[in-house]
Amino acid sequence: MVIKKILIASLFITSINAYCSNKFIVKDIHLEGLQRISINTVLLNIPIKIGDLINNDDISLSIRNLFLTGNFEDIKVSRDGNSLFFQLKELPIISNISFKGNKYINSDIIKHNLDEFNIKIGETLNYIKILNIKKDLESFYINIGKFNTTIEPNITKLPRNRVNLEFIFSESKTAKIKQINIIGNKYYKTAELINKLQLRDHIFLWNIFANKKYQKQKLNDDLDRIKNFYLEQGYACFKINSTQINLSSNKKDIYITINIKEGKKYNISNIEIINNNLEYLSDIKKLLTIKQGSMYNIAKIINVENKIKELLNKYGYAYPQITIKSEINDENKTIKLYLNINPGKRFYVRNIYFRGNYITKDYVLRREIRQIEGTWLQNNLVELGKERLNRTGFFESVDIETQPVPNIIDQIDLIYKVKERNIGSINLGLGFGTESGISFQIGAIQNNWLGTGNEVAINANKNNYSTNIDLSFTDPYFTINGISVNNRFYYNNFNAKNADLSSFNNKIYGFENFFIFPFNEYNYFRIGPSYVKNNLSNMRPQASMWHYFNSMGIYPTINENGRNKELFKANEITLNVGWIFNSLDQNFFPTSGKKTNISCKVTTPGSDNKYYKIWFNLSKYYPLNNDKTWIFLFRGQTGYGTGFNNKQMPFFENFYAGGSNTIRGFRLNNIGPKAIYLKRNSTTGKIEPESNNQSNDAIGGNAIYTMTFELITPTPFIDEKNLNSIRTSIFIDAGTVWDTNWYNINSDWRKEIINNNTSKSIHASIGVALQWISPIGPLIFSYAQPIKNTGHNNAEQFQFNIGKTW
Repeated sequence: MVIKKILIASLFITSINAYCSNKFIVKDIHLEGLQRISINTVLLNIPIKIGDLINNDDISLSIRNLFLTGNFEDIKVSRDGNSLFFQLKELPIISNISFKGNKYINSDIIKHNLDEFNIKIGETLNYIKILNIKKDLESFYINIGKFNTTIEPNITKLPRNRVNLEFIFSESKTAKIKQINIIGNKYYKTAELINKLQLRDHIFLWNIFANKKYQKQKLNDDLDRIKNFYLEQGYACFKINSTQINLSSNKKDIYITINIKEGKKYNISNIEIINNNLEYLSDIKKLLTIKQGSMYNIAKIINVENKIKELLNKYGYAYPQITIKSEINDENKTIKLYLNINPGKRFYVRNIYFRGNYITKDYVLRREIRQIEGTWLQNNLVELGKERLNRTGFFESVDIETQPVPNIIDQIDLIYKVKERNIGSINLGLGFGTESGISFQIGAIQNNWLGTGNEVAINANKNNYSTNIDLSFTDPYFTINGISVNNRFYYNNFNAKNADLSSFNNKIYGFENFFIFPFNEYNYFRIGPSYVKNNLSNMRPQASMWHYFNSMGIYPTINENGRNKELFKANEITLNVGWIFNSLDQNFFPTSGKKTNISCKVTTPGSDNKYYKIWFNLSKYYPLNNDKTWIFLFRGQTGYGTGFNNKQMPFFENFYAGGSNTIRGFRLNNIGPKAIYLKRNSTTGKIEPESNNQSNDAIGGNAIYTMTFELITPTPFIDEKNLNSIRTSIFIDAGTVWDTNWYNINSDWRKEIINNNTSKSIHASIGVALQWISPIGPLIFSYAQPIKNTGHNNAEQFQFNIGKTW
């Protein structure tokens, strides 16, 4: 093999053809074989000069020094009289580096490791370093259970003393755990202990976290789990005596034996703080919540330790050290804890800097920071600033760095390093969604207009059922206190028939103005007026619609074909109020936190309509592991609206369900009450239903609730750099829409009609979803199968849309 030849060639063995046993005076030095290395470089590294009296030791030292330069593959020295001849063979230059067969490790990661060994294109080929990187890579594969993996460096010689270096990987399958044995456990069964591990020898279908594939790091983590379990149950002297890993002859099966010593349970006799001259000692003592006589629990002890550190952090002690010593009484099975608290130095923040904000202005970042310059360093405020910067949505990442101030021992500079996200776009395109059909869009949006943090957006789009133009402006810091303002102008020409709703057209002109007042870091109050002008036409009369008009004192005509050609106008001035709670860790693809929104709008004097609507939305993210790659999401919404002063809420203000944002697997807005179309009897002149059967056209309702239970999972086959832009999940959606005014509708119209119009008419689906923040906007794909369908609701398993992410 080539690598064996490399090893032989790189050994420090050479032939010294000097056959004299006495010293001699050097009269001449000849250097042969040099190509890249200069003569002066060689002469500077040998301790021999013309005229020197030397012996064989001097020649050996010269050879050693030349080898240590790392420039030569072979060195031979011969003597002719008093002349020395150095025959030098330079190490070749690496012309190219390639990899073959590495499916598990990305080539970029391997290149990064090679760079650390200085194995790069243009550098000399160092055989010893190549052997070391080969050994390190094979050790990595062993640690992840691929014991049969081999890596062979292949060196191909090229002209002009150059080489191509290729690493050939023969990756094996990961060895699987055949059996896990635990020895020494008396108080807990082996099955109970194994059930707490990630690595398993048997896996049940419902355990999505367990893994039979061996990994050294996961085994170490599992050993910590066992240890922490016992330490949390009072076994303060618990030990893991040994861990044995046995590999089958074919290196495919692994047998793990864990030898433990449980010991006995202990109780806490007392907790004592050693240094009683501490500042804030009274506050620290309040944090000692572990009661005398309670069972020893390492988790509670660590919790107390962390709370003390958090307290000291608030007062500028950035790096407090807490040492906990235990005094064990084996006779009484008690432990006394001694806390040695060293606050360390108190640090002040001199300056706060921002790096990487090439577009966003400095003041936009600074207004999100809660740590103040010239005050104590408070880690909780520093982290809160990072969280607030993430929530702006302007940045892909935010990192924090502290730098000591030169010559000042108690001051630091705080640096927020940000990587800006592309948040501005000009859209001109053609799209398609299962809910909207073919759509045309043109628009521009800038969430960080000229780096000021203001949002400016203008959009126009047309799809199967809507033509919409929207202009909005948001200033998140309208006042210095953080009061924000949002203004929006819009026009929408809505054709309900094309949206699978009961037939009517509504041309809407509107304006909204909101002021948002922050109560604290997470709570906001919203209030503002709005004006809407509705222009209703081309209506196909249906019971709910005519019930609304009759409550308004309007009795439109209906012809024999069940049509109405009149134009009805309704002006609304509404007061909108709401409350928002937002503790999500980031704006796009949150991994933890909660967002709650309660909104209400009510018409004011001067409006044609008299009604109010209130609705509640909640999203809660629960990370299931430390890496936050497994996340449970609960989403829910509920709403209710009704008229007042003996009037009904307009039918065009109804709630709707079905589609990608509510209950997937059902067609957009298709769930809930259906239209009972009306006509005028040509004989009697009486208004009556067109037939005794409900249509399939949805009309919505004045009450709604929906909920989603979603498990967000790691996305397979995705590079790490794309993990923050793609998300996959498994979900269950459920809910319904109904009309509480059903029984107020003319009984002659609704007789013999099946009434599924109740809160108990639940619809549900189960499915999978993929969300992608693509260059053209967020794309949402879902496939859902209805598992409960009450009434005439059209299923639509596959749905694709461009829209918001959650």
